[in-house]
Amino acid sequence: KAWDDNDFNAILDYVSPELYNLLVEERAKHGDNKPRTEVISLMVELVRGEFIGSTASISLAFSGWIKESDQTTDTSEIWHLEKNMSDANGNWTIVGIQQDN
Repeated sequence: KAWDDNDFNAILDYVSPELYNLLVEERAKHGDNKPRTEVISLMVELVRGEFIGSTASISLAFSGWIKESDQTTDTSEIWHLEKNMSDANGNWTIVGIQQDN
């Protein structure tokens, strides 16, 4: 929803600064006429998990079907997330997104 609404204040809460900048650039390519995205089905699989020092790192593979305008297509992405485990109030942060096109 934040992507569709071009609400980058909401997106900034859960992505790294580097990914945030890339997403702003990507969203700008679509302009104001980007069709709404509807998730038809979504499956997720944990494909990697590790600790490096106090940082937990995981990769999640998402696959499913999305609908934009009247077109339904399959989607496949891997999201890479990190969390500082020494911060009791820390959240998971998305640090990268790979898309299979």
